[in-house]
Amino acid sequence: MITFWVALLPVALSASVLFAIPEYTAIFAIALSFIGFCISAYVFAYKIFRIPLLCPSGETINCKLVLDSKYSIWFGIPSASFGLLYFLTDMILIKYTLYLPAAALGLIGVGFIGERIMAQGKIGRICLYCNATHVITAAVFILSISLMLGIK
Repeated sequence: MITFWVALLPVALSASVLFAIPEYTAIFAIALSFIGFCISAYVFAYKIFRIPLLCPSGETINCKLVLDSKYSIWFGIPSASFGLLYFLTDMILIKYTLYLPAAALGLIGVGFIGERIMAQGKIGRICLYCNATHVITAAVFILSISLMLGIK
């Protein structure tokens, strides 16, 4: 878990330095959210339509095993559906400069990350798509806070 946050720090810091102008920070946050949306859409398509999943199936990394586990469904709904809704909502909030709600949504997303990482721990495998959306969620959360506080 600590490795995740240590890995995220350079991403957030470089984003803050590279995108010191709030408009660019917002554009970067929207672009990251769009990438997260696309990853979630791919995972959703796998869950619903069983499209081929491009991911290694090894001892440590095994997206198929994680995505086919009982932990990938919440209340009968694939967790990728929540990712789609989350990233779409985030893009809209940031586009319309609603940074406080975007940061609040990001906080919920970060809580969701913790639960998802614990689920992968219970399964004993890592999902690259899942973890990519975790990093994106945390980075957009940090960028949303930066935008909310007007940090340049």
